[in-house]
Amino acid sequence: TLHKKMDRQDISLAANALQQALEYNPVGAVTAWTNPDSGHSGQTVPTRTFATSSGTPCREFTTTVNVGGQSQEAYGTACRQADGSWKITN
Repeated sequence: TLHKKMDRQDISLAANALQQALEYNPVGAVTAWTNPDSGHSGQTVPTRTFATSSGTPCREFTTTVNVGGQSQEAYGTACRQADGSWKITN
């Protein structure tokens, strides 16, 4: 997969973009990242916001990674943890 070709900086930038998008973006708004050293880039877009039965805020999202001219899209759900961070649940 393309994720195996991502370096530590790519992964850090992508993780930060994910946290920012889930915390601050309305559904459909894009948070993009670019690593000038590797030339890799990506983006995260929240697609749905909901709460679990216990009231935990969760968001579905789409994330795209562009590595070496190839693009890979993934979907996931993340829920907010007690410390304010977002954890991917699937």
